[in-house]
Amino acid sequence: MAAYFANGSEGGHLDAQCADCLHGCGEYVACPICMAQVHFNYDQHKPGHENLKECLTMLVGEDGNCRMKVLIDEHYKRRHIEDPNQMLLFEDQ
Repeated sequence: MAAYFANGSEGGHLDAQCADCLHGCGEYVACPICMAQVHFNYDQHKPGHENLKECLTMLVGEDGNCRMKVLIDEHYKRRHIEDPNQMLLFEDQ
């Protein structure tokens, strides 16, 4: 079953993940995972919406963790490994 948040405070863990994510989830930033959870959180429990519940579970697990954030963070780390000597380029010789 997908993470179900009965009220705003229950979704605090996901909100914290979204705030830390490159994509965020705010008024002007529309991460599709966040938007799907926000818009369909309650609908997933309506009769006949089993497919919606299954889809939301693929995006946000029962533990409230965004399943894509882990992948995004890992990809970002691999692509943006900083060289500890990089700032030396800007020092006066």
